[in-house]
Amino acid sequence: KKVRYMPIAPDAVAELASIIDEHGVPIRVTYETTTFTAGGYDEPSWAASGTSFSGTAMMFPVSSDKGGADFKFIEQGIIEINDTKLLVAGSLALSGTNAIRCIIDIRSSGTTFDLLQRLPYTEAGSNIFQKVFVRRRI
Repeated sequence: KKVRYMPIAPDAVAELASIIDEHGVPIRVTYETTTFTAGGYDEPSWAASGTSFSGTAMMFPVSSDKGGADFKFIEQGIIEINDTKLLVAGSLALSGTNAIRCIIDIRSSGTTFDLLQRLPYTEAGSNIFQKVFVRRRI
């Protein structure tokens, strides 16, 4: 028997964004792009690119429970137990590549985090929310 899922109503998406806004912490997102020197042997340098924007995120510790949703990323070496998990609204534009780095400043503290993994949850083509793993910059 095929199970049918009821699509999420726009009101439910708005309610989830409202919960994240109400119970989350403020974040500021900045992107940086990389450039290499002519020799190509040096470490890349990074510079701010584009405009920064603000949002809200709910913070959670990474779970090390075997078989849990986070554990497969620990096993793959993508995240570590000391990293942080954020839930953010689906409308917040987060991404990153080897050439573009997404920097997240939580609570305007000046402590910044690099985006490691982004898992968007979508329904009918709309981003509902995103689970984002970040690592504190040293």
